[in-house]
Amino acid sequence: MNIYMYLSEPALNLNVPDRCKPLWNEIIALSKINNMSQIEQIQYLQKYHALLVDESSLDLEKIEKMAKKEAKANRWRSTFWKEEFKDLFSFLFIYWVCVEQLYPYVIERLIEGKVPYTIVPFSLGMLVKVICVYLIYKLLLTFMAKSTKRDNWRFWLPFIVLFLGYLGTIFLSHQLNSVVLFDYPLVVVVVVFGLLFLWEWHRKDRV
Repeated sequence: MNIYMYLSEPALNLNVPDRCKPLWNEIIALSKINNMSQIEQIQYLQKYHALLVDESSLDLEKIEKMAKKEAKANRWRSTFWKEEFKDLFSFLFIYWVCVEQLYPYVIERLIEGKVPYTIVPFSLGMLVKVICVYLIYKLLLTFMAKSTKRDNWRFWLPFIVLFLGYLGTIFLSHQLNSVVLFDYPLVVVVVVFGLLFLWEWHRKDRV
Protein backbone atom coordinates (compact mmCIF):
# COMPACT_ATOMS: atom_id res chain seq x y z
CA MET A 1 0.00 0.00 0.00
CA ASN A 2 1.25 3.45 -0.83
CA ILE A 3 0.61 6.68 1.09
CA TYR A 4 -1.80 8.01 -1.52
CA MET A 5 -3.96 4.90 -1.31
CA TYR A 6 -3.86 5.04 2.51
CA LEU A 7 -5.12 8.64 2.53
CA SER A 8 -7.78 8.12 -0.15
CA GLU A 9 -11.44 7.61 0.58
CA PRO A 10 -13.01 4.21 -0.23
CA ALA A 11 -14.19 3.86 -3.82
CA LEU A 12 -17.69 3.27 -2.43
CA ASN A 13 -19.23 4.78 0.69
CA LEU A 14 -21.88 2.24 1.66
CA ASN A 15 -23.76 1.56 4.89
CA VAL A 16 -23.90 -1.78 6.63
CA PRO A 17 -25.66 -2.99 9.83
CA ASP A 18 -23.90 -1.90 13.04
CA ARG A 19 -22.71 -5.40 13.93
CA CYS A 20 -21.06 -5.66 10.50
CA LYS A 21 -19.18 -2.35 10.67
CA PRO A 22 -15.92 -3.75 12.14
CA LEU A 23 -15.74 -6.35 9.35
CA TRP A 24 -16.72 -3.76 6.73
CA ASN A 25 -13.90 -1.48 7.89
CA GLU A 26 -11.52 -4.44 7.69
CA ILE A 27 -12.69 -5.22 4.15
CA ILE A 28 -12.05 -1.60 3.11
CA ALA A 29 -8.57 -1.83 4.67
CA LEU A 30 -7.89 -5.10 2.81
CA SER A 31 -8.76 -3.46 -0.51
CA LYS A 32 -6.19 -0.74 0.19
CA ILE A 33 -3.45 -2.91 1.70
CA ASN A 34 -3.61 -5.25 -1.27
CA ASN A 35 -3.39 -2.38 -3.78
CA MET A 36 -6.63 -2.83 -5.65
CA SER A 37 -7.28 -0.37 -8.45
CA GLN A 38 -10.37 1.80 -8.19
CA ILE A 39 -12.35 -0.51 -10.48
CA GLU A 40 -11.22 -3.60 -8.58
CA GLN A 41 -12.01 -1.95 -5.27
CA ILE A 42 -15.54 -1.04 -6.41
CA GLN A 43 -16.24 -4.63 -7.50
CA TYR A 44 -14.73 -6.03 -4.30
CA LEU A 45 -16.69 -3.71 -2.00
CA GLN A 46 -19.95 -4.20 -3.88
CA LYS A 47 -19.60 -7.97 -3.56
CA TYR A 48 -19.02 -8.00 0.19
CA HIS A 49 -21.48 -5.21 0.90
CA ALA A 50 -24.19 -7.37 -0.68
CA LEU A 51 -23.20 -10.27 1.58
CA LEU A 52 -23.14 -8.13 4.73
CA VAL A 53 -26.59 -6.64 4.21
CA ASP A 54 -28.19 -10.01 3.46
CA GLU A 55 -29.50 -10.92 6.91
CA SER A 56 -30.91 -14.23 5.73
CA SER A 57 -27.50 -15.81 5.14
CA LEU A 58 -25.16 -13.64 7.20
CA ASP A 59 -22.06 -15.51 8.42
CA LEU A 60 -19.41 -12.98 9.46
CA GLU A 61 -16.64 -15.50 10.00
CA LYS A 62 -17.16 -17.07 6.58
CA ILE A 63 -17.34 -13.67 4.87
CA GLU A 64 -14.14 -12.55 6.60
CA LYS A 65 -12.23 -15.62 5.37
CA MET A 66 -13.54 -15.12 1.84
CA ALA A 67 -12.61 -11.43 1.82
CA LYS A 68 -9.07 -12.08 3.08
CA LYS A 69 -8.45 -14.88 0.59
CA GLU A 70 -9.69 -12.84 -2.36
CA ALA A 71 -7.75 -9.73 -1.35
CA LYS A 72 -4.47 -11.59 -0.77
CA ALA A 73 -4.73 -13.18 -4.21
CA ASN A 74 -4.09 -9.72 -5.63
CA ARG A 75 -0.50 -9.83 -4.32
CA TRP A 76 0.51 -12.23 -7.06
CA ARG A 77 -0.43 -9.76 -9.80
CA SER A 78 2.00 -7.29 -11.35
CA THR A 79 -0.39 -4.43 -10.61
CA PHE A 80 0.11 -5.03 -6.87
CA TRP A 81 3.80 -4.12 -7.06
CA LYS A 82 3.14 -1.27 -9.47
CA GLU A 83 0.83 0.32 -6.91
CA GLU A 84 3.07 -0.59 -3.96
CA PHE A 85 5.93 1.54 -5.27
CA LYS A 86 3.74 4.40 -6.48
CA ASP A 87 5.04 6.55 -3.62
CA LEU A 88 8.72 5.63 -3.93
CA PHE A 89 9.88 8.92 -5.45
CA SER A 90 7.75 10.87 -2.97
CA PHE A 91 9.45 9.06 -0.11
CA LEU A 92 12.93 9.51 -1.58
CA PHE A 93 12.42 13.23 -2.15
CA ILE A 94 10.89 13.98 1.27
CA TYR A 95 13.04 11.67 3.38
CA TRP A 96 16.34 11.16 1.56
CA VAL A 97 16.64 14.50 -0.25
CA CYS A 98 14.96 16.93 2.15
CA VAL A 99 15.53 15.33 5.58
CA GLU A 100 18.86 13.57 5.06
CA GLN A 101 20.53 16.00 2.65
CA LEU A 102 19.02 19.47 2.37
CA TYR A 103 18.63 19.93 6.12
CA PRO A 104 22.13 18.88 7.33
CA TYR A 105 24.14 19.97 4.27
CA VAL A 106 22.35 23.25 3.44
CA ILE A 107 19.79 24.55 5.97
CA GLU A 108 21.71 23.63 9.14
CA ARG A 109 24.96 25.06 7.76
CA LEU A 110 23.27 28.31 6.70
CA ILE A 111 21.84 28.69 10.21
CA GLU A 112 25.34 28.23 11.60
CA GLY A 113 26.70 30.83 9.16
CA LYS A 114 28.68 28.27 7.17
CA VAL A 115 28.88 27.63 3.44
CA PRO A 116 26.53 24.82 2.28
CA TYR A 117 28.02 21.69 0.77
CA THR A 118 27.60 21.29 -2.98
CA ILE A 119 29.20 17.85 -3.36
CA VAL A 120 28.11 15.23 -0.82
CA PRO A 121 28.97 11.54 -0.29
CA PHE A 122 26.62 8.59 -0.64
CA SER A 123 27.67 5.91 1.82
CA LEU A 124 26.73 2.29 2.35
CA GLY A 125 25.22 3.39 5.66
CA MET A 126 22.88 5.82 3.89
CA LEU A 127 21.82 3.13 1.42
CA VAL A 128 20.97 0.74 4.26
CA LYS A 129 19.18 3.50 6.16
CA VAL A 130 16.99 4.57 3.24
CA ILE A 131 15.97 0.98 2.45
CA CYS A 132 15.19 0.11 6.07
CA VAL A 133 13.26 3.32 6.75
CA TYR A 134 11.19 2.72 3.60
CA LEU A 135 10.31 -0.79 4.82
CA ILE A 136 9.42 0.55 8.29
CA TYR A 137 7.26 3.23 6.69
CA LYS A 138 5.42 0.60 4.64
CA LEU A 139 4.79 -1.54 7.73
CA LEU A 140 3.49 1.53 9.55
CA LEU A 141 1.02 2.31 6.76
CA THR A 142 -0.25 -1.28 6.76
CA PHE A 143 -0.70 -1.28 10.52
CA MET A 144 -2.47 2.08 10.53
CA ALA A 145 -4.87 0.91 7.80
CA LYS A 146 -5.78 -2.26 9.72
CA SER A 147 -6.10 -0.75 13.21
CA THR A 148 -9.45 0.71 14.19
CA LYS A 149 -9.28 0.31 17.99
CA ARG A 150 -6.73 2.81 19.28
CA ASP A 151 -7.50 2.88 22.97
CA ASN A 152 -5.44 -0.05 24.26
CA TRP A 153 -1.85 -1.25 24.50
CA ARG A 154 -2.17 -3.45 21.41
CA PHE A 155 -2.43 -0.34 19.28
CA TRP A 156 0.80 1.15 20.65
CA LEU A 157 2.90 -2.02 20.72
CA PRO A 158 3.65 -2.07 16.96
CA PHE A 159 4.64 1.60 17.17
CA ILE A 160 7.18 0.75 19.85
CA VAL A 161 8.54 -2.19 17.82
CA LEU A 162 8.85 -0.07 14.67
CA PHE A 163 10.52 2.75 16.61
CA LEU A 164 13.07 0.32 18.04
CA GLY A 165 13.64 -0.94 14.51
CA TYR A 166 14.26 2.64 13.40
CA LEU A 167 16.79 3.17 16.22
CA GLY A 168 18.52 -0.05 15.18
CA THR A 169 18.64 1.21 11.60
CA ILE A 170 20.29 4.48 12.69
CA PHE A 171 22.89 2.56 14.71
CA LEU A 172 23.67 0.21 11.81
CA SER A 173 23.91 3.05 9.30
CA HIS A 174 26.37 4.91 11.51
CA GLN A 175 28.64 1.85 11.52
CA LEU A 176 28.64 1.78 7.72
CA ASN A 177 28.93 5.50 6.99
CA SER A 178 32.69 5.24 6.55
CA VAL A 179 32.15 3.14 3.40
CA VAL A 180 31.58 5.82 0.73
CA LEU A 181 30.17 4.46 -2.53
CA PHE A 182 30.40 7.69 -4.56
CA ASP A 183 30.10 11.48 -4.39
CA TYR A 184 27.44 13.51 -6.22
CA PRO A 185 26.37 17.14 -6.76
CA LEU A 186 23.55 17.93 -4.35
CA VAL A 187 21.76 20.36 -6.68
CA VAL A 188 21.39 17.66 -9.37
CA VAL A 189 19.81 15.23 -6.90
CA VAL A 190 17.42 17.91 -5.62
CA VAL A 191 16.28 18.86 -9.14
CA VAL A 192 15.96 15.28 -10.46
CA PHE A 193 14.10 13.87 -7.46
CA GLY A 194 12.02 17.03 -7.14
CA LEU A 195 10.79 16.55 -10.71
CA LEU A 196 10.16 12.84 -10.09
CA PHE A 197 8.16 13.73 -6.98
CA LEU A 198 6.01 16.20 -8.95
CA TRP A 199 5.45 13.60 -11.68
CA GLU A 200 4.44 10.98 -9.11
CA TRP A 201 2.14 13.43 -7.34
CA HIS A 202 0.47 14.31 -10.64
CA ARG A 203 -0.27 10.67 -11.56
CA LYS A 204 -1.39 9.52 -8.08
CA ASP A 205 -5.12 9.77 -8.89
CA ARG A 206 -4.98 7.77 -12.09
CA VAL A 207 -6.91 4.51 -12.01
